Amino acid sequence: QQQQQQPDLPPRRSNSGQLQQPQQQQPQQQQQRYVQMAASPARRPSQQQQQQSAARRSQEQVRMPEDGEFSWYHMELIAPEAEEQLRSRPPGSFIVHEQPGGFAALTMVDSHENTVTYPIAVGPQGIRLTHSNVFHHNLFDLVQYYSSPAQRDLDIPLRDLPQTNV
Repeated sequence: QQQQQQPDLPPRRSNSGQLQQPQQQQPQQQQQRYVQMAASPARRPSQQQQQQSAARRSQEQVRMPEDGEFSWYHMELIAPEAEEQLRSRPPGSFIVHEQPGGFAALTMVDSHENTVTYPIAVGPQGIRLTHSNVFHHNLFDLVQYYSSPAQRDLDIPLRDLPQTNV
């Protein structure tokens, strides 16, 4: 049997600064190690498991404001109650409230003085209005974005209600 000569590997320094000689592996040992690695199947979660896990992480990462932290945040309300609170408010007025069976919803007075409710979805990329492709890190970022005249998903920008009005 003729053994193949491996090139000499240069010594390297350990964490303590001492020179160490590298360990030479025989080609057969290397080949066996690669075969073992290839033979062991990698366990991957199903696509459904990955999506469920991502949605769970997303909901955990979305920080919800404290009650009273913002005048527009009223998770104790549902859409009909939010609509009632917004009656006779100027266009752009809005409330973020509970969405039964969902994450949350934004109800606002549009440019025609009608109340419109937009569900807010949560996913791996963050939160968004369900009719939009623009994702946000949290509700505050979402509200800030839609308060800008540059946004194009709502017919008018949001405007905050005075703290005492709701």
